[in-house]
Amino acid sequence: APGGPGSGAQELARLARAFERLPLRCREVMWLTRVENLSQQEVARRLGVQEKAIEKQVSRGIRLLAAALAREGADIGHTTADRSFERASTRGQRRAD
Repeated sequence: APGGPGSGAQELARLARAFERLPLRCREVMWLTRVENLSQQEVARRLGVQEKAIEKQVSRGIRLLAAALAREGADIGHTTADRSFERASTRGQRRAD
């Protein structure tokens, strides 16, 4: 049912809350890599850090998002959290177009 427990709107709201709780740098890296679709190399160059630092932030972001979503009742793993983030960000892009 629209607006039900598994609805896209609720999934997006859970993801937005989890995203806002990420540490600032982690949130910035996740935004650049997952929403703006920049490569880790491009993000590292833009932020003036080593690419390895970006890899760690992406890994941390996925782990923290998965944990936050799991705490909210979504029984998901890291891969699913990453896909959830990508689906939600893609939905937002379609609406903005």
